[in-house]
Amino acid sequence: MPIVLSPFIRGATRFITPLVTGVVVTLIGLTLVEVGIMSVGGGFEARRDGSFGSMQNLGLAAVVIGLILALNSGKRQWMRMISVIAGLAGGYLIALLAGKLALTGLKGLPWLSFPAPLHFGFGFRAEALLPFAFLYVITAIETVGDVTATSVICGEPISGMLYLRRLRGAVLADGISSLLAGVFNSFPSTTFAQNNGVIQLTGVASRRIGTIVGVLLILLGLFPLVGGVVQAMPAAVLGGATIIMFGTVATAGIRILAGVAMDRRASLIAALSFGLGLGVTFVPDITAALPPILRGMLSSGIATGGICALLLNAVLPGKRA
Repeated sequence: MPIVLSPFIRGATRFITPLVTGVVVTLIGLTLVEVGIMSVGGGFEARRDGSFGSMQNLGLAAVVIGLILALNSGKRQWMRMISVIAGLAGGYLIALLAGKLALTGLKGLPWLSFPAPLHFGFGFRAEALLPFAFLYVITAIETVGDVTATSVICGEPISGMLYLRRLRGAVLADGISSLLAGVFNSFPSTTFAQNNGVIQLTGVASRRIGTIVGVLLILLGLFPLVGGVVQAMPAAVLGGATIIMFGTVATAGIRILAGVAMDRRASLIAALSFGLGLGVTFVPDITAALPPILRGMLSSGIATGGICALLLNAVLPGKRA
């Protein structure tokens, strides 16, 4: 679906205005904060074993946050560039010394493994086409919001032909990556808002570096042992980094909205979109009585708030902001 949508992004920007993208980007950051704070407490595993919010978990997250803040506050560029990886590495090392790493699962992993395309076969369900097509429209809106946030953080324009070309390429790449993910037995993917947090913290947004890192990740993916070591990272360590990243995404959304003329129309759109988007996030069972298709579409606060902003911006009288 994103592959089909990508050529029409220019027309879509008549409705996906800075007001809509600002609302979506802010909601992405605010709704992901719940995920980050859950990890800070130790994650779902800690919920099960009763250690959620323990001093050990909070201490690990605090170490990671402290390292990232300290390195980001330094005057040298290289300190800022390594802040995230150094914070994660420091937290990982402390967890290792404290015996918090579960490395027993590494013993049975092979050294090298290649993915088998379509390992689980290929099937098509016609009844799932419409709801999934609509969900991909929502992910395209999220992609527009993420790329807009990236542009804001990097000081790039969020209007004009260069901006439109970037949006078109991003949505197309999103579709191609999801297609490849299905072929290689993984889940569909979309743009990751936390990457904007990484850019904000490290100051690095080079496409060349992104390409190099992407190739390295593909190569490392062939070694299950590497994935096992990363997977053993305690949730609290990851939460210490992500809580900062998600917060920076919300900040980028606020910066987008700061450039919008907040008249009565825009204020109503933003208010209702934030209310519904955060409401669904805080009280997810509010959609329990809806039909399954609608429940699936509105289960995400980002999707709910994004749809609301998009529809209201299209139908309410007045100039679109």
